[in-house]
Amino acid sequence: MTQKEFLSLGFSQGEAEIYDTLIQLGRASAATLSQKTGRHRTHIYDTITKLKEKGLVAENITDGTRIFSPTAPENLVDYFEEKKERAQKLVKDLKKPSEVEKNEVIVETFTGKSGIKSVIQDLLRENKDFLVYGEGMQFEAMFPIFYQKYRQTIQEKKLKTKVIMKNTQKIPLREGMELRQLDYLSPSTNFVYGNKVVIILWKPFPTAIRITNDLIAESHKSYFQIMWKDAKKVG
Repeated sequence: MTQKEFLSLGFSQGEAEIYDTLIQLGRASAATLSQKTGRHRTHIYDTITKLKEKGLVAENITDGTRIFSPTAPENLVDYFEEKKERAQKLVKDLKKPSEVEKNEVIVETFTGKSGIKSVIQDLLRENKDFLVYGEGMQFEAMFPIFYQKYRQTIQEKKLKTKVIMKNTQKIPLREGMELRQLDYLSPSTNFVYGNKVVIILWKPFPTAIRITNDLIAESHKSYFQIMWKDAKKVG
């Protein structure tokens, strides 16, 4: 593992250098680490203290000299697992004060390919059946690999979907999916799930608008049902 990889894990430059040097040497004193890294002993001791707090470095005294050595590599995984658990707890705490009131309307805008992916991933995380209507070909055309993962995730979670597309468009049916067609639909792609409505505009630049509100979501579901009755059944 290179220092660059340690940096990508969130290590400081000093932590990456000293930890990497310890791994290469197996065990070393502060003097040796200072010589190898070119860093002052005071910095070595400060950084070693941080690495010890992470559970990545052990210390013992040999002939009156403090000797440092890296702990088992598995401790690196344990350290990040602990950080993950803390992050998950933080996410739960952050969500508590931001629960959406029934009458509150939250409107968010997402742009670019990464923005579209973020919105779709939120839909999949909701783990609820959903409705789709409008443009059906741009999604697969713009995200061929992500689109297949999207369909696979829906199948794995056994989510049921109702889809309304234009008569000129064709997509393969899958288990749990009902498809109907209309002569004319909006050029946007629209998702309705839970208390959220997502409107994706593909041109001239991919943009998604997500509205979170119970009443607005219910009105879109009612509108969908009206179109569903008029649409032609497929399959």
